Amino acid sequence: MEPVNGQINEGRGLRRFLLRGLEKVDGEWHLIAATHNLLKLSQAQAITAADAVGSHRMKGLGPGQRGQD
Repeated sequence: MEPVNGQINEGRGLRRFLLRGLEKVDGEWHLIAATHNLLKLSQAQAITAADAVGSHRMKGLGPGQRGQD
């Protein structure tokens, strides 16, 4: 789990918790982790979509056209 902590600390600049108390910090961490995961999912989806567009362009197809697979 250390790489995730490093990515959150360095990449997103989250070095301290804003709230006090174990329950509140736990909730804040879950929120931070959820946004981290959603960001990773959206980036992966964007890459997949870009690959799909790129493969159609390589076949000489325009947007919305399908090749004969």
